Amino acid sequence: MNSLEYQFRNGYITLTTLSNSKKNAAIKLSNYLNIHGLDIHDVLDVGCGNGDLIETVIDKLIITRNDVIKVVLIEPDKELLSEAKMKLGKFEKIMLSGVEKTIEQALESENWAQKFDLIIASHVFYYIKNIKKTIMNLNKLININGRLCLIARDVDSDTYKLRMLYRTYAGLDISSMVSGQFLINAIRDLGLHYSYESITSNVILPNTDVDELFLAMDENELSSNNAAWIIKLMGHSNSLLIPGGIHSKVKKIFEKRRDGNNIKLILKDNIIWIYS
Repeated sequence: MNSLEYQFRNGYITLTTLSNSKKNAAIKLSNYLNIHGLDIHDVLDVGCGNGDLIETVIDKLIITRNDVIKVVLIEPDKELLSEAKMKLGKFEKIMLSGVEKTIEQALESENWAQKFDLIIASHVFYYIKNIKKTIMNLNKLININGRLCLIARDVDSDTYKLRMLYRTYAGLDISSMVSGQFLINAIRDLGLHYSYESITSNVILPNTDVDELFLAMDENELSSNNAAWIIKLMGHSNSLLIPGGIHSKVKKIFEKRRDGNNIKLILKDNIIWIYS
């Protein structure tokens, strides 16, 4: 990953970390499992990151049960995998293991004798080369009456639009901008049974004046009391913001989301359930 790509990734992660999207996804996911009366004993989280999502899901799953849940985590980043295992280590009713590989490597190289009642793949398809093959490989690991849960950003999400604008202007690859709609089309092509729902979260940038925000960006004076530093990360450099009309396009998104003294960006996700 080159320097520019790294900055984009960090900026995007910064924005989503400020939101309540993971908490909302975990609640939605848990409610779905309860409504459908699914008995979950074996869980696989592919690309678990720092474990925030799976931690909340497991917390809700073990509340009313006495038996043990087996949890397998796949994550190529050693530090993130360690952090996720540490978060889940507080639960007494789980049997935990981790695989330090990319999703595609793990699915191809591991001997998967185990099958799962719940597989979670949240915001991981940006890093996968063969998406349809990966979906099919994951689908093979679902138990009868189990569920494969895919989570991806909706194209109507403000954060998706912002990232697409910056990446397009910067000349970066936009094929990795995998949306929920893209995954649904892939699932249809594969002939799999699925359902989906959308969840909306917010990224609140407090005490942010749009004009001051863009002035700070242009003058390279990033103030701690506004959100310019976030946009700075997203755009990597001021030169990306002015030519080609991108400055006005980005500003239009922020103006639309003005909420008193704050800017409230909309972050929308699609949760897709694949089942046998």
